[in-house]
Amino acid sequence: MVEPIAENIAADRARVFLVDESIKKLTNRIMQLEQIVFERDNKQQFAVFAKIDLKIRDLDVDRTREEEKLRMRVNAFEREVKNMVVHIDSFNGKQANFEKQINQDNELRISHHKAASKWQQDFLNRYQDNCIEVNKEFERQRSRIANIDKTRSEAKLEIEQLQNGEHKLNRLIELHSS
Repeated sequence: MVEPIAENIAADRARVFLVDESIKKLTNRIMQLEQIVFERDNKQQFAVFAKIDLKIRDLDVDRTREEEKLRMRVNAFEREVKNMVVHIDSFNGKQANFEKQINQDNELRISHHKAASKWQQDFLNRYQDNCIEVNKEFERQRSRIANIDKTRSEAKLEIEQLQNGEHKLNRLIELHSS
């Protein structure tokens, strides 16, 4: 329990020492600046202020140049961003047109598929109806042929009977004539 407190005290002492050192360094630097500025004669003070003023102007010129460079870079970046936005918008437009074309092609494909399916079904229905009609006609013709065959058989039988009757009549006539 005492150890953490002792560690904290040691850490606090180290921080206090570092702060004291920083304060001493800053105090020493301030004293040096005061000596340079206030303890010289007017000519030396004027020269110091002139140097400071010159340094400020140089820094201001450098800052202005850097600001201009930065402004130019920002403008170039903004142009690039605008170009990218234009390209992205163009790409999005092309993609939308492509998707629209795909949808139209799919709709056309579906429409053609439906039309082909309907044509196929209609063809199959007509084919089936024609087959039924052909089968009916075939049955009618078979029935007609059967009737013709029956009629021919009956006629043949009648002819045979008539021939037999004629033959019998011819014999009777021969018998009566003789």
